[in-house]
Amino acid sequence: MLRKLWAVLKPFFVYYIVRSAAYLLLTAAVDAMAGIAAGTAVLGTDGGNVMTGIVNGTSMVLGALPLLPMLRAELRERSTRNPETESRSVRLRRLAAFIALASAASAALNGLFSLSGLTRYSDAYRQIEAQQYAVPVWLGIVLYGVVSPVCEEIVFRGIIYNRLRQDQGAVSAAVASALLFGLFHGNMVQGLYAACMGLLIAFAYEKGGRFYFPCVFHGMANLTVYLAAVMLG
Repeated sequence: MLRKLWAVLKPFFVYYIVRSAAYLLLTAAVDAMAGIAAGTAVLGTDGGNVMTGIVNGTSMVLGALPLLPMLRAELRERSTRNPETESRSVRLRRLAAFIALASAASAALNGLFSLSGLTRYSDAYRQIEAQQYAVPVWLGIVLYGVVSPVCEEIVFRGIIYNRLRQDQGAVSAAVASALLFGLFHGNMVQGLYAACMGLLIAFAYEKGGRFYFPCVFHGMANLTVYLAAVMLG
């Protein structure tokens, strides 16, 4: 029992610890270089938004890298248990449907949370939101549309969901991985949103079969909310 629990939680802790350590080290290194060059820190200033985004993205990638062997093993096991039977055209049509679902669901959830007033009462959420929208749009698209979705899906659906699914079935695996996904985000607003989206992402993975389904679904959901906020100011 403990061995199975550790097998599920290990990728979560590895990603969190390596990503956090990488962020701290990269932040210190950038600030040290900035201090030597100009006598002031770069990160945390208006002029350092690009560098802050790059540090965040690099930290995510470094956190995910140690998990790639685990991901390959899980994807091999999944392909063995669920051999491919659908044509590419059918899969692409299904992917298009899930892209539309991701956009609609993220917009609806974001609107619901805004109307509920939860976002106004979470200082942690507002601080994170301010940091996310401080980066240039091109960098935000890369970070929230590609880097963050792929790295997080490696952890939560690629490894954790697949490991849980072997013993508990798809529904229990979807719920458990979604709860961990929500917990990972560290504040109530993002946690609730992430848990709800995590269920839909697992559904997309289950119906799509390929690992790129949850990655694309996650990326589209992020970009819908991010670009809407950017355009609305």
